[in-house]
Amino acid sequence: LPLVFLTAHERCDDARSALRLRVEDLLLKPASEPAVLAALERALGRRGPGQGGAAASCAAAGLAQWLAESLRTELAQSRVPEEGLGRYGALSGDRGPVVAALALRWADAPAEGPGTASLRAGAAALERCFALRGLEALAGAGQDRALCLVLARSGQALDELALRDLVLGCAESVLEALRNDLGLSVLAGAAFAAGPQGSGLPGPANLARAAASAVSVAGKGRRVVLAPLAAPVAPGQAGEALARDGLLHDRAAQGALALIEERLAEDLSLENVAGLVGVSPSHLSRLLARRTGMGFADCLARIRVERAKAYLSAASVSVKEVAVLVGFRDPAYFARVFKRFAGTSPAEYRDGSRRGQAGEVLE
Repeated sequence: LPLVFLTAHERCDDARSALRLRVEDLLLKPASEPAVLAALERALGRRGPGQGGAAASCAAAGLAQWLAESLRTELAQSRVPEEGLGRYGALSGDRGPVVAALALRWADAPAEGPGTASLRAGAAALERCFALRGLEALAGAGQDRALCLVLARSGQALDELALRDLVLGCAESVLEALRNDLGLSVLAGAAFAAGPQGSGLPGPANLARAAASAVSVAGKGRRVVLAPLAAPVAPGQAGEALARDGLLHDRAAQGALALIEERLAEDLSLENVAGLVGVSPSHLSRLLARRTGMGFADCLARIRVERAKAYLSAASVSVKEVAVLVGFRDPAYFARVFKRFAGTSPAEYRDGSRRGQAGEVLE
């Protein structure tokens, strides 16, 4: 079995001991994830077919398990490490692309008690539910949210309607189990992408953002909300403009924008966003105004409008539903804000986008 040392002791006798034990590599803490992966991949690569192929296969399985735990930790913090997902998929030819994402949150945040442990139970239940249906899932749970990514098998053909029913079925069954077995009231948001890999459908981070937006509007009789099919919900032109202006080099501003993208459908204010990223409201406001020429409210509205454009360009979805998904409770107010930034009404934008797509197909 290939061995790699990971140690905090930077001493010559440790290195000599490692050499005597025929250790493949020696890493000093703190070692980054890329450094650990590179060392393990080098160790596995040095073992040819005649030099313990079974051991190398076992080590590869162990590496996959380690990577899976690393990915769950990232997902628990609402981060989607696409590079790590790529490495994880490469360890086995049987893993295909991410085809769906689900987000869980409390219907009513518990004042005390359940916390992360109970949402972790929901995350684990999602993994089991998808495994029973022939898909692999990775899920991580934080204090108030859980995020789950669903991976297809390599070459697995997934019918659009079948995938939709599978995703919604797993979400409903897990919420029911949490309520019946643990007495927990949890809501879910889901998004999925049916189609061949490389066809321009949303990637893992985009699916996760769509699921997060969907779970933000769940409630009032809707325990599970499905985001519009294949809505390309990557950060819009507003986010790209902020990045070009150098705003993303500021950690507080980067955190604020990431929070807006993740919780776009929630009631966001300058005060609560600033508090969540650890700066004062006045500092965040000055930072946004200096770099973008806009205040917080205009930045938020612009990003919401860009996300709304993506939803309106997707399959059948009403203007009212889009308004709720991007954080507007009043459709009339949404229409006014949309026209201010887009120069047209939401309905006109949707109709024009669909006519354009039809023209592309005809060509």
